[in-house]
Amino acid sequence: MNKLVLFLLVSLFGVNLLFAQLPTATCRLANVRVDSVNSITFEVYFKNTTTSDTIRYSGGQYHLDFNKEILNGGTGTYSLVASGLPASFALKNPSVFIGSTPGQLRTASNNLPGAGNGYKIFAGQEVLIFKGKLATSAVAIGSVDPTLKWRKAPMANPITKFGHYQGDTLNVEIQSAATFIDSIPATPVELVSFNALVQGRDIVLNWKTATEKNTDKFEIERTLSDAPGQWLVVGSVKASGTSTKERSYTFTDMKLSAKEYTYRLKMVDLDGMYSYSKVENTKVEIPQVFAVSQNYPNPFNPSTKIEYQVPADAKVRVELYNMTGEKIADLINKDHAAGFYSIELNASVHNLPSGVYIFRMMAQELKNGEHFSATKKMVLIK
Repeated sequence: MNKLVLFLLVSLFGVNLLFAQLPTATCRLANVRVDSVNSITFEVYFKNTTTSDTIRYSGGQYHLDFNKEILNGGTGTYSLVASGLPASFALKNPSVFIGSTPGQLRTASNNLPGAGNGYKIFAGQEVLIFKGKLATSAVAIGSVDPTLKWRKAPMANPITKFGHYQGDTLNVEIQSAATFIDSIPATPVELVSFNALVQGRDIVLNWKTATEKNTDKFEIERTLSDAPGQWLVVGSVKASGTSTKERSYTFTDMKLSAKEYTYRLKMVDLDGMYSYSKVENTKVEIPQVFAVSQNYPNPFNPSTKIEYQVPADAKVRVELYNMTGEKIADLINKDHAAGFYSIELNASVHNLPSGVYIFRMMAQELKNGEHFSATKKMVLIK
């Protein structure tokens, strides 16, 4: 009887000891990046943080919350594009769930390899479990932080956990919240500020960085309120490479029409990877008065541009004269909506010889009949 009691105590103590000796590990979400116009990628790394124990990894389920606004109204597609594990340990059936708030990304091992067949991860070793890709059917991803975060205890299922073989027979699930480490989107710069200032028809963009690492350039992208999601690259500014000092940058988007504009920075590193800033919304207002600018360039050969503005719906005519007062051409003669305009004069079209010419703008508001007239000189030198 005493021997039986002793056997049971030893057995119970042994099982408790077995569970008490769980190896420590981290499961790290890293390198969240914009991969293309309509997709992001991220990586999941598993690290054995013990000093001497070998982990026998058997599989797991990896579930993440994400900001659904990243899909920009489109349908999400989740795929696994790489892994540092043997094919037999590959995860299966990546799925997107958007019925919840936030959305969820789910994937898991279909089959465990069997007792004694765990993948050995040695002390201090880190392994890429998988690289995931989230794409949207929309024209482009939303200009928001994807906010990828682990679903982990004590959250409601499904939560993330992985398996480990102890010896040849026991499979242990590890789901401690401390094991799973969230990440932030990888970006080549630490952006301090980004803002837009309207100056007449121009929009001046200013931004500052606190640090930069292997940064190549900033591409300035713009979209219109009547064409959301259709981003156009309107300029590029060279970055500082690697810097730990605050840096200031500026870019001016010139000669814009009276519309609402949205801007963002595409921050590109030397490896070609990139991320986006927050968006900045601004508006060029309708002009308050009639005006016509001096042509540019002046003198010119063979072409020059004339810019003018109209504060209300009006009939507008721009005429060209020589110095004897002879009218050469109507450069424009039609109704205009309020806004900013330009016309190009090409000397060869009108067979103009070298000399001094006069152009005159005349306008009449359609609503109240108010008149405007202005003349300027231009010089053609062949």
